Amino acid sequence: MQFERLLELNSIDDMSIQVKKIGNDNIPLMVVDNFLKYPEMVREFALSLNYNKPVGSDLWPGIQAVASLNRKNIEEFIVRYYLEPILGLDCSNYHFPAVRPGTKADQWSSWFLLTRFGAVTMPFDEAPWAKNPHVDYFGFIASVLYLSLPEQSRGGTVFIRHRETGIETIPPTALGLPDRLRCILKETRSHEIIYGKIFDEWWAEHGKSWDHEEPLKKDEGQVLTEKGFDIVCQRIMTGNTPTSGYLTQSNPVWEITDQVDVAFNRLVLYPTWHLHSISWDPTWYGKTLAERRLTMMNWLNFPVEGLSHK
Repeated sequence: MQFERLLELNSIDDMSIQVKKIGNDNIPLMVVDNFLKYPEMVREFALSLNYNKPVGSDLWPGIQAVASLNRKNIEEFIVRYYLEPILGLDCSNYHFPAVRPGTKADQWSSWFLLTRFGAVTMPFDEAPWAKNPHVDYFGFIASVLYLSLPEQSRGGTVFIRHRETGIETIPPTALGLPDRLRCILKETRSHEIIYGKIFDEWWAEHGKSWDHEEPLKKDEGQVLTEKGFDIVCQRIMTGNTPTSGYLTQSNPVWEITDQVDVAFNRLVLYPTWHLHSISWDPTWYGKTLAERRLTMMNWLNFPVEGLSHK
């Protein structure tokens, strides 16, 4: 097979597409089964790569490899079947960059550049960020394709609510977000909670001693400031790690609102600003790379003025 065809898609008629809105924030989630035409070859290719702990390894509970692949058809699928009809975005002026060769992923660029393959290997105590429910600092839409074989398909991706506050979504801090995205974020229950309960509590405790310019004031096109982002994360995450192991079920702090199970050749699309985590237990998988929880991952950025957070 020609290398350029490695990520060729199945026809729409051969796919199974499910769209649903999850949690109180009604976050749109898409699950596509039988996505790639040659998933076995993609898995074989993924297993042939050189895996290492990524830069900022506390953000991923295992090892990763990157590859420069032609994903134009995947990007077009996301635009045609998710961004435009589900999120309601006008993508007519979006332009995909050329695929760049290399091994260092540029996570701050517009759209995709490199494809990441990841295998989960770390026990709970060695994955300080990914063990916790979190939002991603980079990208706005996450694209995850499961490549574990059927007999290895356990766990999945869970979407989460912080029980005490009710927060499910932490908006990104980027400037110049498309109007439609800002509307989606501002209509969530989490946005109401953040700009009510969370910030009211913070001002009551810190406001009088704060001698700088209003830290929560938003610029045009911005939903949440960096200071606001930090306040929310500190409020719901500090000291709230699951008591033991990865979050495979709800506990007194975190409530799982939905789960997408691992299934071979299943694609999951979701906004990165929704609290999520992997559902994983080391007893579910073997110790070799071929026996690990294996995924192909991309993050999608919109052409905004900048990603101001971290």
